[in-house]
Amino acid sequence: YNIEPATALYGVKVTWEGTIKGKTQKQTGSNVIVLVPDVDRPKEGKILQSIANSEKTPHPGRYIMAEDDSLTMITENEKIYSEERFWFASPNLRLRTSLVKLFGGFTQASMSSEIRMGITKSVDKAEDSAAKVPTK
Repeated sequence: YNIEPATALYGVKVTWEGTIKGKTQKQTGSNVIVLVPDVDRPKEGKILQSIANSEKTPHPGRYIMAEDDSLTMITENEKIYSEERFWFASPNLRLRTSLVKLFGGFTQASMSSEIRMGITKSVDKAEDSAAKVPTK
């Protein structure tokens, strides 16, 4: 990608490790994601990403930061459409929904919870954080 680094809103390296039921081999990987806001709509913009051990540069995606601070990331190319929504239920608990559509018929939807790793100081309990969320 050919952008000025100062135009980036945020960058993050994401790593994962998991297993698939019935298989012994671990699934691991990482990628770097950079958000570049639109000049006219700063809560929306492009997603630039680099996937480890990949020779190919992925198509840029797009993101939307909603009023509730949830982040929706959309990526697509000629073969796939992917939409993920992330939000924090508490400082240490992230929730995620995912929709993947392969052109040709296959669709998969999922919802997951993820615990932030490496926290050394005490964080609020989920119920304490939920009590602080304003209601309309």
